[in-house]
Amino acid sequence: MYTGSTSSGCANAVFAEIRNTPLESLNTEGFRRRLSAAISHSVGNNSEPCDEDECRLEDKLRIASMYNVHFLPLDTGGATGQAHVYSFDGFPGLYVVRNFLTKAQCEVLLCKTLTEYINPPSNSNLFQLNPKLSGPIWPSDDFRKLRWATIGHMYDWGCRSYRGYAKFPDLLVNISMNLLTHFDGHFIPDAAIINCYTKGYFLRLHKDDAEETDDAVLNISLGAPGIFAVGGHDQRTIPVALVVDSGSVVVMAQDSRFCLHGIVKLLKYSKPGYVCHGNATTGDALEYTYAQPRLEKVIPQCPDLAFAGVHCESSALESIRSLASDTRVSVSIRRAKESIVTS
Repeated sequence: MYTGSTSSGCANAVFAEIRNTPLESLNTEGFRRRLSAAISHSVGNNSEPCDEDECRLEDKLRIASMYNVHFLPLDTGGATGQAHVYSFDGFPGLYVVRNFLTKAQCEVLLCKTLTEYINPPSNSNLFQLNPKLSGPIWPSDDFRKLRWATIGHMYDWGCRSYRGYAKFPDLLVNISMNLLTHFDGHFIPDAAIINCYTKGYFLRLHKDDAEETDDAVLNISLGAPGIFAVGGHDQRTIPVALVVDSGSVVVMAQDSRFCLHGIVKLLKYSKPGYVCHGNATTGDALEYTYAQPRLEKVIPQCPDLAFAGVHCESSALESIRSLASDTRVSVSIRRAKESIVTS
């Protein structure tokens, strides 16, 4: 999941080209030319039969010619205390809620995640390597080796199913319930997968399809910004790519719930050996309209009441602020089971 190998397919080709392009070269004509070449190569090597209308190379090259990695507006003129909900043309059910969590709330949630949620009895890649691990994982030297942890109903990557349970944090329930009041399809979450990204780590395109429900997945970003990609149900759809920063939440619901998605890279990561090919435009020019973002609505930020009774030591918060400058942590919340655990 975290290795540097790539698989064939149009979506993977776009994912790889974005990953290989330095920040300074994104959204340039040179970037779009290389994207077109990567798509042409992937389509030419595709031996799978496909529908003519969906797989015509000229349609994909037209998309490549207008492709942007979306940098959503930092300032939409709204008042303090507001979050902005964006949708994307051609990707129904996909939303990004910018600034749903305040800076202070992000620091507290990141603190609780690293000081409590990733530790045993929660499962993690470190716990699988050492079942005698008793924690704490952070701030030990082992933390830089942490790639994932699961809380609530615990996901087992080996068998692609949920096995085991540890109490799901009330804080994550409170945050989720406050956000879901602004969307259709309310539910009580019971599981989350925590992923940690430093330097060149990424999460390749995959589907979250081991759950017993089709409720939305809520992916909270904490720390350093990254590039999030969401495609279709197979490799034929060119994915939309967008920058997610701390406090933003990606909502995958309805048609987007079981689509391919992944983290391309940390925003400022440059793959060794790749050079800049021009100056990036960190904004969406009107002529580049693939998966155009639309401001759907403005909602209140998460209320501080959701964090009532949650505290972190000041020394831990200081360490968290330093860590967050070059580390991204995502908390991907969902409902894994139809039945409700009462204890």
